[in-house]
Amino acid sequence: MRRLLNTFIPNKIWLASSLIFLLLANGITKGRELVLNSYFKTGNLERAESFIWNNVIEDYGLFALVLISFLAVTICQRKDFKELVHVMNHLHWLLLLFFIIGSQLVLKGEN
Repeated sequence: MRRLLNTFIPNKIWLASSLIFLLLANGITKGRELVLNSYFKTGNLERAESFIWNNVIEDYGLFALVLISFLAVTICQRKDFKELVHVMNHLHWLLLLFFIIGSQLVLKGEN
């Protein structure tokens, strides 16, 4: 456990942005639930099924995005690329913002 904490503590920027991202991503799933309920109420079962499968793929993308950014920051820190770590942390924020904005646009298009 201590070893795991020692891995995360140096990555404070990454950890903070990931926690904020998970809180915001929770709102995305709530929006999806509302869209899905509207499909069921109107009887669009085929559209509801395709909506579910598309969102399963998007959820895997969410976890992959966080994992890839963590690996990039960790590798840069181990190789002593100090300035690249700073860039990777900012890239992490940018990728998360693009994911959130893209998910909101998809939800807006589904309504």
